[in-house]
Amino acid sequence: MALREFLNDGVEGATLVMSRRSRVARVMITALVGGLLAFHFGPVPALTWAAINLALEAGLSYLHATFRPQAKGRSSLVIRLAPAAAFSIVWSVMAALSAIHGTQSMKFAALIILFGLIVEGLKYATLSWSAMLSIVPAPFIALFLAPLLGPNFSGWDRLLAVIVMLGLAGYIADAVRLMRSSAKALETAQAEAQAASRAKSAFVAMMSHELRTPMNGVLGLAHALGTTRLDDRQSDYLEMIIQSGDSLMTILNDILDLSKVEAGKLALETAPFDIRRLGAQIHLVCNQTAQLKGLTLALEIAPQTPDWLLGDPVRVRQILLNLVSNALKFTETGRVDIRIAPRATGGIELVVSDTGVGLTPDQQGRLFSPFSQGDLSTARRFGGTGLGLAISRQLAMLMGGEITVTS
Repeated sequence: MALREFLNDGVEGATLVMSRRSRVARVMITALVGGLLAFHFGPVPALTWAAINLALEAGLSYLHATFRPQAKGRSSLVIRLAPAAAFSIVWSVMAALSAIHGTQSMKFAALIILFGLIVEGLKYATLSWSAMLSIVPAPFIALFLAPLLGPNFSGWDRLLAVIVMLGLAGYIADAVRLMRSSAKALETAQAEAQAASRAKSAFVAMMSHELRTPMNGVLGLAHALGTTRLDDRQSDYLEMIIQSGDSLMTILNDILDLSKVEAGKLALETAPFDIRRLGAQIHLVCNQTAQLKGLTLALEIAPQTPDWLLGDPVRVRQILLNLVSNALKFTETGRVDIRIAPRATGGIELVVSDTGVGLTPDQQGRLFSPFSQGDLSTARRFGGTGLGLAISRQLAMLMGGEITVTS
């Protein structure tokens, strides 16, 4: 690893080690181990060790408050990783002394602590070399020295301990190599998948745009043909052509919008618009469809709803139209209600409810996935591509909102 890469890696490692969650866990474990030390060695050693830990925590909290991720020099790396190394050394020395001078239970506890420190360091192996190297060496050296300095080890015992520790070192090195190799392969696979997704979105957007151009020509000529003299049979055929063309244009527009959202190229407008008028327009457009199905379509606008909002009126209309059209499509009898009201936390809430058959939890989980519908028979029975709700949720999120479903 090059020096510059190692320094950058060190900044990321320091950020990981300094996390608040890690500090809370360390304080809790310090209190537990401090009590264990006080029980076996008396209050003075336990309080001394705990005081050192608390001093390190205070220094780490100060560094966390003043930490600047853009600082990537050598001195910055040392300052930020020094507390992690100091923690590792303090804990390792305590565990080594407990293993040498403690009771059998303390010897066992010391081994658990040292191996726990090694596992803690290995946790960062795939994320930061520097964070791992600031933690792992101290407990490993303590494990190596404890049998060599212990009073109850013979020469052969010490030799066996050295051989075991060398084997452990090789195992750790191989485990780190495999973890980093797997992480690198996963990172590469994710990058390739993202690149493929971007290429797919770009291709779909291009093809949708290219298909819309001739389709606009076909629909234009069809409408022009409708102004000429036609018999009843020809008029019926022409109406079928126009309806099919409009359906295809809707699908192409949905695919184009989805590809733009996925590619991050969908531009939103910010302009004042009349939300009451927009709701009335949606009700007027969809009311005929509701009447043809024998449904009641009702619009309720709360009195405290403001007249004007700031946002993208075209996209808000698209979202509300998708929701209402979807409710009308899947409701056989009863009614569909549109409600517009301000939220107590700010913003506007648009609610579309219906008396349809409802959705199972599994169907609700798939509802906003692209090209997904309630069940396999939905597309055959009602038509559609399953893009409307997926696009609506993406648009709502782009505008700082959300769409949820209850059934």
